[in-house]
Amino acid sequence: MTSRTTRPSYYQLDGALQYINRYSYQSGDPSLKPVDIYSVQLMAQWSCFFAQAIYSYEKNPIFYTAHRYNDDPLVKLIKFENSKARHKYQFAIGAQPHVGCWSPQPTIGVYCSRYATRFLDREMKLNRPILIFNWDNAISLPHGWIIDADFMVQTSGSAENCYLKARSYLNFGVRKSFFDDMFSIQFNANDIFDTNNERIVMYNGDIKVTTVNYQESRNVMLTLRYNINTSRSKYKGTGAGQAEKNRM
Repeated sequence: MTSRTTRPSYYQLDGALQYINRYSYQSGDPSLKPVDIYSVQLMAQWSCFFAQAIYSYEKNPIFYTAHRYNDDPLVKLIKFENSKARHKYQFAIGAQPHVGCWSPQPTIGVYCSRYATRFLDREMKLNRPILIFNWDNAISLPHGWIIDADFMVQTSGSAENCYLKARSYLNFGVRKSFFDDMFSIQFNANDIFDTNNERIVMYNGDIKVTTVNYQESRNVMLTLRYNINTSRSKYKGTGAGQAEKNRM
């Protein structure tokens, strides 16, 4: 069992009004409260198989919400707000076997968030679970060449006060190291079928906002890397300011 406090990012605390389009504005909220998270986690492993179950209770979770801007029914203000407490459940099972030169890593998981909101003067429950299937593959070829093929599919379901549409991706890559890992070359083709775009429907009060986020994740990359100094650093610190850097 663990408990931790997550503070709002500086972006979420920014109260400046941002123009999105003639019908939408966006802002943060300087008065946001920290999020208290209480979690219970169970893990099991046998041979190459593993399982994990997590239950989380969040107090003052931070959600995107939508309101009328200046009482205009056509213009919406989208902002961050603390919401009522919610419960989250996560469960995953997977394996990491080795079959000759092939190293598959299939994982299947379920995410469920229990949350209810008011929409059009009636209670709307957003409890539909999301099923996530992920399959990473690595194939070791002669002369140190490695082929990677990663596949993910996520079904539609509920998260916070939103309904997420299904998404997926297929990535392919080839890599090889030279001179005792001093030099490496890597080629990647990511999101080959351009199916990893976010489609979100948010419900709040009498407002329904549909957002499509084209992430432009379909791309081709060639990476050449040379390590000038491969010796391990003697510095033992972890960086006391890393958490603040992440908030920014």
